[in-house]
Amino acid sequence: MKLARRTFLAAASAAALLAQPLVADAQSLPRNMRMVIGSTSTGGDTYQNSAIVADALSEKLGINIKVDAVGATEAFKALARDRRGTTIMVFHDQSYLANLYGVTGYGDPFEEFVVGPTLAINPGNAYLVPADSPYHSMEDILAAAEAGTRVRVAIQPGGVSEIGFSALKNAARLRAPGSEENIVPVNTGSQSDKNQAMWDDLADVINGSIQANEQFTQLPPTTRRRCASSGSPRDPRRWSRRRRPAWAAPAATTC
Repeated sequence: MKLARRTFLAAASAAALLAQPLVADAQSLPRNMRMVIGSTSTGGDTYQNSAIVADALSEKLGINIKVDAVGATEAFKALARDRRGTTIMVFHDQSYLANLYGVTGYGDPFEEFVVGPTLAINPGNAYLVPADSPYHSMEDILAAAEAGTRVRVAIQPGGVSEIGFSALKNAARLRAPGSEENIVPVNTGSQSDKNQAMWDDLADVINGSIQANEQFTQLPPTTRRRCASSGSPRDPRRWSRRRRPAWAAPAATTC
């Protein structure tokens, strides 16, 4: 049995990877496989889950599977043009949410690919703010919008974060009709892009994975202060242009 072109798309799932390949003998499988994911971040939950699956499959099947964080658009392209059956994809429900939202460049994955069952469910998304943010709860954010303050929220268009953003705007509308206009999107990309938007003072709030950011909140206060004044903890040499208290994730708070 050989893997056909565009055989598997694991949208928030990759159990499909376990289903068909495991019934094949090792000689019929490619020696090396590329697992593209719909994220450009190597610190987010998509990458973390994919790496676990890739390692387990590599050991079980006796082949090499490497995760490649190329982002949604490039991942779909890579999957579509692979004629050798050596590329598989792991992604989450953005693969069809973006299509439902009408985002340019997203086709219907159920028509174009074979979609497998779910391998992981992440209940750990939250809204994250800087340590020095005036917002300490969702109530604070909604009150600010009602008072006329413009609150910038970093999201990934067509993704799960846009669904959450829609809910946030709806909550503002129900609380004080018209205040939803002050909840504005900052269209970015994957987790690292949202984090960067915060560090660059382009967003007041980001939608983010707790798993990808929680470890930064565990750093000692001295580290938090240093990072807050000098920029991203991923690159301490990087400074905010205005030397403002940049967020830098270590002191992130969940609303």
